[in-house]
Amino acid sequence: MAKGSVFERTICSELSWWWSEGKTDSVFWRTGGSGARATVRSRKQKQTANQFGDVGLTDISGAPLLRLLVFSLKRGYSRSTSHDILDRLRHQRQPEWGQWFNEIAATATAARIPYWAVIARRDQREAVVFFPSTLMVILRKVGAFAEYPRPSLVLEAECGGTVFRVTGMQLETFFSGVKPEHLRKVLRGLKT
Repeated sequence: MAKGSVFERTICSELSWWWSEGKTDSVFWRTGGSGARATVRSRKQKQTANQFGDVGLTDISGAPLLRLLVFSLKRGYSRSTSHDILDRLRHQRQPEWGQWFNEIAATATAARIPYWAVIARRDQREAVVFFPSTLMVILRKVGAFAEYPRPSLVLEAECGGTVFRVTGMQLETFFSGVKPEHLRKVLRGLKT
C-alpha cells in the first residue's frame, strides 16, 4: 500500500478528531483522485462542493472548514524541504514546495475557497502545515494562538511567477493553537 494514501487517511482522521473536538474520526476523508473530478468540472464552469484538493467531506458538520480551506496532503519527499525555495539557483527548476503552493492556490481559486493549506510529512519527521500568512493574521485577531507558544516560520518567495507569503508550523502546533471556533469566526467574518 502506498504510504501517501495511508498518510492521507491519517490526516483526514486527525482533522476529524480536531474539528469534532474529540467526538469522531469520520468528518473528513480522502477525495477521489485528489480532487480531480472537481478540477475537471470547474474547467466547465461547474461546481463540485467539498471535493477539491485532497480532503473531502463525509459529514456535513465539516462543511465550514472546507468552505474556508482547501487542503493538499504530501507524504515522503524526504530530499525536499520548504527551504529549497530559498536556496535554489536561478537556473534550477522550481522546487516541489513551490509547485505545491502554486497548485493548491490554483485549486483554491477554481473552488472559490479563500484559503489553502499544504500538510506535508517527510520520512521520520513531524507533519507540518503551511498556509497563507494572511490567514495567520486573521486567526490571531479572532483569538487563535493566544495561550499557546507558536513556533512558526514565515516564508516569502516567488514561485512560478507568483509571490507567496506563507506561515509554516508543525501540524500539532496548529491543532493546539487553533480551535474550530476560530475558523468559524474567520468564515463568518468573510461573509460580512
